[in-house]
Amino acid sequence: VGLVQLIICALIYAYICKYIYKRTNNIYFYLCSLLFYGFISYNVFYSISISKDAMYAVFTALFVCMIDNLCHEPSNKNIILLIYKVFIL
Repeated sequence: VGLVQLIICALIYAYICKYIYKRTNNIYFYLCSLLFYGFISYNVFYSISISKDAMYAVFTALFVCMIDNLCHEPSNKNIILLIYKVFIL
């Protein structure tokens, strides 16, 4: 379970970095976000915290990206994905 959780977290963090580059089209923000997620391991902090819910934090970050995407590019596909994400969260 731990390895699967780490893989899911890494994939979502990579998507967030890609999304930041797509929205800003600025390589500086992309590299800063990549370095931030690369060197600051949230999983270590969440494993010693009281809540111990790293997946919730990752999916909340993904939810924020999806809301931003929906505000800038409204489509039926984005609305369906957002509804699905709300039920997963």
